Amino acid sequence: MTSKKLSREDWVGAAMNVLATGGIDLVRVDRLAKDLEISRGRLKAQNPQKLHR
Repeated sequence: MTSKKLSREDWVGAAMNVLATGGIDLVRVDRLAKDLEISRGRLKAQNPQKLHR
């Protein structure tokens, strides 16, 4: 798994790729984390305040 900090653009890009190839039903945190080669918990660790908006 990668150790670089992912930007919002990284997550949006991954989501757009999944949307284009598989549809809205596949755009999920678990799927995006897998495609970005990170753990699911990493999103929360990088952006804990953003999850509570």
